[in-house]
Amino acid sequence: MIDYETVKEGYQIQLQAGTESREVFTRYLIAADGMSSRVRKKLQPADFLHKAPGGAMNYYCTGEGDLDPNGLYMVNIKAYAPIMFAWIYKKDDLWVIGTGAEHDLKDYADRFYDYVCMKYHFKGVIVRKEGFASPLKWGVYLGEGNILLCGDAAGLLDSYRGVAMDNAALSARFAVQAILDAEKSGKSAISHYTMKMQPMKRQMEANEEKRRIKFASDENLSASMAPALMLKDGLKMMAANAANKFLPPEKVFTLPF
Repeated sequence: MIDYETVKEGYQIQLQAGTESREVFTRYLIAADGMSSRVRKKLQPADFLHKAPGGAMNYYCTGEGDLDPNGLYMVNIKAYAPIMFAWIYKKDDLWVIGTGAEHDLKDYADRFYDYVCMKYHFKGVIVRKEGFASPLKWGVYLGEGNILLCGDAAGLLDSYRGVAMDNAALSARFAVQAILDAEKSGKSAISHYTMKMQPMKRQMEANEEKRRIKFASDENLSASMAPALMLKDGLKMMAANAANKFLPPEKVFTLPF
């Protein structure tokens, strides 16, 4: 657990793990404490709903079917995945079958599991169910003053791409650079951090609009996966992946598009 209070020229941090606690002082605070960020709740309480409206659900299963254990299956059918794609992949010795929804999450997860059993002749047993939810509203918030939010705490999950780790790693890199720049300029770290994060923020906003249009109907989903478009997107990703080998971390293309 982490909590803090603003004091002269910095922040007094209260850290607690189990029964042990410790206080430290810092002039800068980087908050990477997830979607339920205590730091963000303190700065922006209106960003959190009283109850999470939905989330994601994984069913961990033993069994076999017509599935490639080395593949990642992304299923774009609104009946099973109303806000992004549903997924199937093998992790260690278990199959992970999951989806996300803004409401009735268990119903969607059950329907998708039944679909997998039918479509891929999967015969198995669900050994564990794991849900993920957060009352955090969608939206990017980077912090204020010398408090910088990174990763899920900053709202950097790109639901169109279905990933967040690359944005999280880049945001942490930018946060450190912003602090170094603040030390040199005498300005607040957030002013430098906001400038560095603008391209990512614009890309996320554009992707959210793409997601809204793509998942508006099954017809839109089907049109988005037309062979010509899939080929075009595949060629773009191949080119971007090749370029990323030579680009500095701050300039890489986040994939998939």
